Amino acid sequence: MKNFFYYIAKKMLFEYYITDIEKQNDFTIQELVNDITFINQSKNANIYVNNTLLVPGQAFDAGGNFGECNYQLYNVRFVYTGVGTQINSCVVLLKQYKHIDNV
Repeated sequence: MKNFFYYIAKKMLFEYYITDIEKQNDFTIQELVNDITFINQSKNANIYVNNTLLVPGQAFDAGGNFGECNYQLYNVRFVYTGVGTQINSCVVLLKQYKHIDNV
């Protein structure tokens, strides 16, 4: 695979891609990313992202500035609200740079 690099005014630009992951059970995630977003799409379950509460429909984003990388460990757990049949769903969006390896 050939590496392509882009420049504007002699500044190198970083090419990136978005990966989406859906989880239905408690999970831990640690990825080398620029930006990570957790979206609680559960019907009747709250989620906690490192002890930050997200009710259904809420999102948590740990955005990155240009050129930054985030390699933090995130623990996510589902907590049933007690109404109806429990349906867990958390979508995780990962913004990752191409051609960048964990150093």
